[in-house]
Amino acid sequence: MGESRFCQNCGTKVELDEVFCHNCGAKLETDLAGSSNQSAQNSSPNTDNLYQQPQNNNNSNTSQQSLNNGRIRAAKNNFKKSKKNQTRNLIIGISVAAVVLIAFIGFLFGNHYYSKSAVLDRAMTSLTSDQNTDSYFESTDDRVTVSDSTMAPLSKHMNKNNDELEELQNQLSTSGSSKDGNFSYVEDGHKWLIFPNYQIKVKPVVPSITTSENSSDVSLNGNKLGQTGDSNTEFSLGRILPGDYNISVSKTLSGKKVVNQQNIFLDSNDNVNMPLKTIKFTINAGPNADIYINDKKIGTSNDSGEFKVSDREFSSAMYIFGVMHSDGKSIKSDKYHVSESDDGQEISLNYPGAVDKDDASDLVNNFTNDLSSAVNDNNDFDPSDYFVNGSDSKDAKDFINWVKLQEEQINNDKYDTVDIDSTVNSVVPAGDHSIVTATFKYTFEVPDDNGDSHNHIQIFKLTSNMKKVDGLLKFQTLHDVSKLKDYDTHDDDDD
Repeated sequence: MGESRFCQNCGTKVELDEVFCHNCGAKLETDLAGSSNQSAQNSSPNTDNLYQQPQNNNNSNTSQQSLNNGRIRAAKNNFKKSKKNQTRNLIIGISVAAVVLIAFIGFLFGNHYYSKSAVLDRAMTSLTSDQNTDSYFESTDDRVTVSDSTMAPLSKHMNKNNDELEELQNQLSTSGSSKDGNFSYVEDGHKWLIFPNYQIKVKPVVPSITTSENSSDVSLNGNKLGQTGDSNTEFSLGRILPGDYNISVSKTLSGKKVVNQQNIFLDSNDNVNMPLKTIKFTINAGPNADIYINDKKIGTSNDSGEFKVSDREFSSAMYIFGVMHSDGKSIKSDKYHVSESDDGQEISLNYPGAVDKDDASDLVNNFTNDLSSAVNDNNDFDPSDYFVNGSDSKDAKDFINWVKLQEEQINNDKYDTVDIDSTVNSVVPAGDHSIVTATFKYTFEVPDDNGDSHNHIQIFKLTSNMKKVDGLLKFQTLHDVSKLKDYDTHDDDDD
């Protein structure tokens, strides 16, 4: 019979070559000699106890079985506790790793989210959307509160002027302040005790107005501020944040309410002059052009390109532009800013891309000088150098006939001389050519029966299509569209 071994932990019989107990998993003792001796001793007969052996064997087996069972239960409990501890330690380890990972990801996110460039980007977005501006902007003056309503004028301005918004962001990013000194980008405290807190500081401005009338009502964005003192006193508009504002000054004069209203960008402590008066003027905008004053259409010019404006409430922020419609295209003129000196004057609008107005004036003046010379000096008149189609042009033939008619009139003593003065009023681009309106003033020296003479004046409005051919500006067409005046005068006063 082979030798046997028993687990010292639970008492289970194991094979000699086993290293761990197959029942409880405990590491087995390697002292085979001790195990053999113990086994030999157990197998040797004991003469002293031989008589009582059967009874003792039963008790011994029972005790040994109970002991083994207890050891087995203890081993199983220890194994369960060991497994439970391992699971708990694993969960704790995973939880700690997860917390560390989340904290690390949060730090990376926060480091970017609260970075100088990211905060500035969100600040510009809040400005254009006019939302949450108080999260990114702060007034340098405690008397002025930053809110979406107080920032609305600046938001309105930046939404209309994206180039200024980009320039402001660039200045704050590179130098930390705007060139006008109204904005600065600074670090002010921390977010979550870790990340820097960046804010844009806004400096309020205190603009003022003056007007030509005492006790005039002043309103800012529809809110009445009060009345002015005398005409030499500046009226303060209060502390406000930079932006687009509507200023209104009004008073009843000679039974009529006169209003000077301006939409203006206020970004300094400067004074705005807002006189209360009305002006009138004539606009030369090209034939059948839509006329706008401060972006509001007020009418359409006539076939001669004229549009008269009468008793218009003057504003130093008043501007005019025209829109011509030619060949299915709409062409907008440059804005003309009206001044008090324009009262009673003619205002000619300029269209980008049109023939240069000075070049057009040179062509017209040279043409009228040749006309006068042909009539008064009996010189040959050859319009071929002036017209695209030379002397074959219908309009060129009309002027050739006109010269012949005036020569006959002079020869018949109807008048002595003809002088022609010309003025170019407007130049409007129209595809491959420009539409030019001009005024021709003909002065006929008419002899009287008593030997004296007087002047007979005729003023015509003309229109022309001009284009460059081989680098030279020429007429495609040139004809009168209306007679403006026809009268006699005996002195230099044409009125």
